[in-house]
Amino acid sequence: MRLDPDARFQLDKPLDRDVDLYIGAVCLGKFAAGERNVPLSRLAMHFNHLADHKLTAKTDGGETVFHIDTRDFEKAYRTGDLLTAMQTALGGGKWRIYEIGIKDGSIYADVGFVFPLSIRTPVTVDLLCNGMSGVLLESEYDTHFGRTHWFMPPENVVRHKYRFPFSQVEGWAQFHLRALNGKSSDAAHYRDQWNFTNRDMLAELPDDTRIQRVASAQANRASFLNGGKAAYEVIQALFHRYGSAASKPEIKVLDWGVGCGRVARHFETDSAVQMTGIDIDKDNVGWCSENLTGEYLHVETAPPTPMPNGIFDLVYACSVLSHLKEESIDQWLAEVSRLLRPDGLALLSFHGTSNAVSYLSRRPEELRALMGGELFDADRNNELQGFISDEDYYRQVFSSDSWWHQKFSEFFEVLAIEPAVLSGFQHVAVLRLKP
Repeated sequence: MRLDPDARFQLDKPLDRDVDLYIGAVCLGKFAAGERNVPLSRLAMHFNHLADHKLTAKTDGGETVFHIDTRDFEKAYRTGDLLTAMQTALGGGKWRIYEIGIKDGSIYADVGFVFPLSIRTPVTVDLLCNGMSGVLLESEYDTHFGRTHWFMPPENVVRHKYRFPFSQVEGWAQFHLRALNGKSSDAAHYRDQWNFTNRDMLAELPDDTRIQRVASAQANRASFLNGGKAAYEVIQALFHRYGSAASKPEIKVLDWGVGCGRVARHFETDSAVQMTGIDIDKDNVGWCSENLTGEYLHVETAPPTPMPNGIFDLVYACSVLSHLKEESIDQWLAEVSRLLRPDGLALLSFHGTSNAVSYLSRRPEELRALMGGELFDADRNNELQGFISDEDYYRQVFSSDSWWHQKFSEFFEVLAIEPAVLSGFQHVAVLRLKP
């Protein structure tokens, strides 16, 4: 048995029968006959399980077939103290509402959290729904977040179930973390979540095929609508906090990477906004042009765009830089700076250190290189396959916060980096033109 480059255990030879995998007394599922590679997602929910136990394969009758010594795996993460660096790099802000419902005059919510080491555990969460405090009904380890955050202590990865008093609401249910352990400053890193309240709000949305090209293969109309609303609220709040142009009677806004209007549709409800969207996906741009009221343009994978200099008060991008190689990043940052007005603001999301340790948590050598200052762009993203000419263009891109700060500084004045606030807990760079 050895550890392969993707941090999977590889058996010296495949088994001739199915066996069950155990860590201690916990069965992790079946290992099929003929397989040689055991992915780490099958081995442990968090690192301490591997440190405390050996992996055991047993037949259905309980006969032990083999043990796997985990020292090679532990060494890969202990060397250079990578595990500690991963744990401390994970910041606040990661939480998700899995499900809400109404029953017996109450609102019920199923919510997952990943808490950084800086927050004392166990954590008391003061969660509000439309201003009303929730009652915690149940707490357990969150296996969904646990798959990508297995390296965190189990008490930092939790799933809570809440009950809220029911109130008749029209429009949106807003979930807000008011305090963690009684401290509002810790809760401030967790952006509000939003949920539609009636099915009529799902009308006139794009079909799932278009949605999934811009919001992941697991997305649907509900997550598209909720995620777009949450992103819109964050962008609006940041624009009013940092942007001097926010008080103008007429504001020109550019959605760079508009997709099928996930965020733009919410901006169009503001009569002061003149909305423009651009995207390399011609099909989705066509959908926006036919179904939304702004101006929507198809652009090539490399600038320039056909728009004149210095016309936008706000340029925002949700999960665009998270898919571009460095050469394309440079080209597009220069283009954004060309399009921005002197008093304008750019709000651009990106995968920083916190998301990188989640995505690369089972690829120690690549993660170590990233934390040493390199850009990770090795994985192709195929969601736009067939809709753009260069199938190698669209990537999965991560780097450290310091790498991104340096990159943005080459083109803009960096006013702030807002952590874990947009599009899958991406950071947002708050940028304006250099004086």
